[in-house]
Amino acid sequence: MTNTKKKYEFTGETKIMPTGETVYRIRALRSFDTIHKPVKAGDLGGWVQSESNLSHEGECWLFDEATGYQDSHRSGESVGYGNSQQYENSQQFGSSQQYENSRQYGSSRQYGKSQQSGNSRQSDNSLQYGDSQQFGSSQQYENSQQYGASRQYGKSQQSGNSRQYGNSRQYDKSWQYDNSEQFDYSWQYDNSQQYGYSRQYGNSEQFGDSRQYDNSWQYGYSRQYGKSQQFGYSQNPTYNTDLPEKGDK
Repeated sequence: MTNTKKKYEFTGETKIMPTGETVYRIRALRSFDTIHKPVKAGDLGGWVQSESNLSHEGECWLFDEATGYQDSHRSGESVGYGNSQQYENSQQFGSSQQYENSRQYGSSRQYGKSQQSGNSRQSDNSLQYGDSQQFGSSQQYENSQQYGASRQYGKSQQSGNSRQYGNSRQYDKSWQYDNSEQFDYSWQYDNSQQYGYSRQYGNSEQFGDSRQYDNSWQYGYSRQYGKSQQFGYSQNPTYNTDLPEKGDK
């Protein structure tokens, strides 16, 4: 690739990452628009270890102190800003955004219009895409997938082969794992856990210290809470009118 086609150059400013890699501050060689804000020729960008971390094609960019290093790769219209870091074999593409103090690593993939922020962590072979958002101190790992317009936040965890999608919400210290699925407008929060091949959907809520597992289904306007357990091939579509409405979380 000739210099006239390059989007950025190294400034000569360097810093050492905690894992020992040297990264280099970048400077824009041409003006272009990004999904975050415009970049003008001469603007300083974030940091990369090598040109393989940030494509010269497309409108991808690193702002502020955002860093890409090791074997990570950013392309398309994807942007990183704030103090975010992308490393190991992770990839960001499409129109994804990574910002604040978030970290992406392992062989994870983030794409579509998804967003990762706060102190969240995405790792292993996990996928985040669609219009999904991961923030707070949440963790997504192993082979889990988050997509649609779903939200994961608080100190929640998503792992195994689990799927979160639709307009579902997972937060607090809740945990979704194994082959479980959460979708539609369902909410999972507090210290609740969903695992096995269970399904939670509709406008249902799972909270407290409750557990949903095996091949069980929770749906409709049902509520599962306290220390309750739902398992086997059970189905819970009940609507309990005595419970308060959903909080504005």
